[in-house]
Amino acid sequence: MPETQSTPIFTALEQIGSHDHLCSIYENQEEQFSVAIPFIHIGLDRGEKCIYIANDGTADIVREAMHAEGIDVERAIASKALVLTTKDQTYLKRGCFNSDWMSTFWKEATVLAMSEGFPALRTTGETEWILRGALGCERWIEYESRAIHALSESNCFALCQYNRRILPPELILEIIRTHPIVVCQGAVCRNLYYVPPDEFLGANHAEREVERILTNIRERERVESELRAHQKELQRAQAVLVEDINQRKHAEAELLALKDELSAELTAMTRLHEFSTRLLANTELEPLLEEVLNATIELQNADFGNVQLYNPETQALEIVAHRGFQQDFLDYFSSVRANLPCGRALQRRERVIIEDVEADNAFEPHRQIAASAGFRAVQSTPLFSRNGQLLGLLSTHFRQPHRPSERELRLTDLYVVQAAELIERNQARAVLEQAFEEIDNLKERLHHENVALREEIDRTSMFEEIVGSSPAVRAVLSRVAKVAPMDSTVLITGETGTGKELIARAIHKRSKRANRAFVAFNCAGIPPTLITSELFGHEKGAFTGAQQRRLGRFELAAPPGTGICTSRREPADFDRRPSHHCQQPRLAGCHRRGDIPARPLPSAERLPHRGAYSARAEGRHPNAARLFHHALRRESRQDDTEHR
Repeated sequence: MPETQSTPIFTALEQIGSHDHLCSIYENQEEQFSVAIPFIHIGLDRGEKCIYIANDGTADIVREAMHAEGIDVERAIASKALVLTTKDQTYLKRGCFNSDWMSTFWKEATVLAMSEGFPALRTTGETEWILRGALGCERWIEYESRAIHALSESNCFALCQYNRRILPPELILEIIRTHPIVVCQGAVCRNLYYVPPDEFLGANHAEREVERILTNIRERERVESELRAHQKELQRAQAVLVEDINQRKHAEAELLALKDELSAELTAMTRLHEFSTRLLANTELEPLLEEVLNATIELQNADFGNVQLYNPETQALEIVAHRGFQQDFLDYFSSVRANLPCGRALQRRERVIIEDVEADNAFEPHRQIAASAGFRAVQSTPLFSRNGQLLGLLSTHFRQPHRPSERELRLTDLYVVQAAELIERNQARAVLEQAFEEIDNLKERLHHENVALREEIDRTSMFEEIVGSSPAVRAVLSRVAKVAPMDSTVLITGETGTGKELIARAIHKRSKRANRAFVAFNCAGIPPTLITSELFGHEKGAFTGAQQRRLGRFELAAPPGTGICTSRREPADFDRRPSHHCQQPRLAGCHRRGDIPARPLPSAERLPHRGAYSARAEGRHPNAARLFHHALRRESRQDDTEHR
């Protein structure tokens, strides 16, 4: 896009339509072409027919100016869209100037243009020639005044060009009065001083001029009054707008401050969450207290800080975490002094803030150490346990006089609570570890005492549940000691009340299975037909009423234990079944056989018939067990009584 097309004058000329009559008043050629060339350019862009009437000898200058603004002059002339002509071919075509003929000329030229396919006719002309001919300015002014009628009757509009440097002011004044639109100094203006043709050429010219001037004065006053009212309204609106802008800026500033505050609180809460997470995983106190201290220093924009633990017995403070201090400072503050901030905090059990140590009279004895350490302000917050017990202090120090904000102190309280929980948990862990250590010591001592007592009992009584020292009892106990370590099945016989179950328990207790289950079972309390099922279990459907598979007493004793069968009244075929099943266990209703997972210790009042063992006792089955027979008699007990 050429540079001219983006100028305000180009945009204003685009608003001009058909039937308009304009005049351009300029002072130099640059100003002249800044109006005339865009006027033609717009017409060519719209497909209108354009006529440019140049002064004598200026046609080539006009052509170059059009080229400079991007107009293809040769192509436009070839297509009849542009006509470059002179006054002799237009205004003076008939040898002299005639205003009536010129009106007819423009009408015919418009009709010709539209017959050629153009929507309108656009024309502009230079007028310096009117001073050099015999035309007379009066006749030209009359033509200009009547031209508005000719343009209104045809689809045509015109731009008349006047050089203010050449034409007299009187003529320029008349030109202004005869054109409804004036272009001057780069502005397209509606002319308030325009005089319609009927008034301009009619009688009583002076009276009409006065009326027109007064009307213009009133109109101007009305316009200026409305303008002032609009200006006041605009000023009020501007004031409201400024107030709204200020309020918005204030709200934005508050929002930004709130955002920063929320961001700081979020950071603080995030660090608290991190502390809590590490608190569950870390058992070391000092690293966590250092993190709490660093977070507090960053929160308050402090320069130094320390965490002290309080010893109630010695009433001393021990610095366990610090940042920025030298050893002499740490040594100086290792004990509590009442006039120090830490001492005041301990006495008052509340936070103490000294905004400037130089202005605090109570701090005067310690100003030298403060100057050496390099701080001017300090705050100390006590740490309390959940039951209100004093645990220590968290202090921050500042190089310049300072007081932390309420938000910083509120967030500091959260860090202080976290630090107190860390200290309290560490102390509770130390107490718990000491208690566990004491329990372990007592447990070990009890174990040694128990072992000593057991050894003493074993020395005094080998079988603590069997009391007796007669030869018969010793013989039985000797045999028990022999068979106990073996995995063989042992048959115990004896009369009722002779202690068959005690012997069985003694065998179990001295066997390799002593730490496993001992299952006692009374065969006399079970119907003969169900003994096998009770001892060894049965499969589902093995007999009437067997609704599901059932584990026997031997399987219940697994992992391997010891089972015992006691019988008060033995059934007639007792000597066949228990011994048979003790050697070859089988589930009722199933042909599956296998090793007995438990060690049977059967007992009876009499010795079963030897044929009950038949060939099985001699080892035909690879898993058959040998039966050792231990008989108990009532005479043994009587004999032991007599022995005593």
